[in-house]
Amino acid sequence: MIAAVFHGPGEMEVEEVDIPEIGPDEVLVKVGANTLCGTDLRFLRGEKTGIRPPAILGHEFAGRVAEVGRRVKSYEVGSPVAIAPSIPCRRCYYCRRDMENNCADSRIMGYDAGGGMSEYVRVPADGVESGNLFAAKEDLPFEYLALAEPLSCCVNGHNRTRVEIDDTVLILGSGAIGMFHLQLALLAGAGTVIVSEPSQSRREFARKLGAHVTTDPMSDDLESVVNEETG
Repeated sequence: MIAAVFHGPGEMEVEEVDIPEIGPDEVLVKVGANTLCGTDLRFLRGEKTGIRPPAILGHEFAGRVAEVGRRVKSYEVGSPVAIAPSIPCRRCYYCRRDMENNCADSRIMGYDAGGGMSEYVRVPADGVESGNLFAAKEDLPFEYLALAEPLSCCVNGHNRTRVEIDDTVLILGSGAIGMFHLQLALLAGAGTVIVSEPSQSRREFARKLGAHVTTDPMSDDLESVVNEETG
């Protein structure tokens, strides 16, 4: 299969590698889409460490089940799936308290195990057992399913901020994450959503998605804009 293999900062090559072999409790997924996270770029630029090369990056991906281990009963070949990349240990203090994001012994697909920048991905047995593989509807494009991971992070943050009807929300930056938060705030009934973004094209996109106010922090005084909108 073809994969983008990370060999270290500034070194990534598209190479022919073996299709992963799966065990009796594992699942093989044929990748349909993989989105790029800022973390992937930081690894490539050498700004973030934690990956032992050679490695296949990509932790935001989705695809279709290509093969299931003989003891796997929950998935069928051909089913579309989305993947939660972080596999918790399920034994530590945090995992036992439903705070798997703080697990010190977690493994992440695209970091510690092969990721989505490849034609096929092996979902390890502990990932299958932990429920990291989600069956999806046939009518959802893989590009949408691959965004389930970053969207889930935004939903978590949105729930913690408790945006309610007629609230005013300020979003700093209108990249993918900012635009998820914009749509979540609007769905929650926010009365005014202000987006601060230096890129004109991104400000225009934010307005198309429903931002009530957009501002350029490089030329506008953000505090004054917020004060004017909120009193």
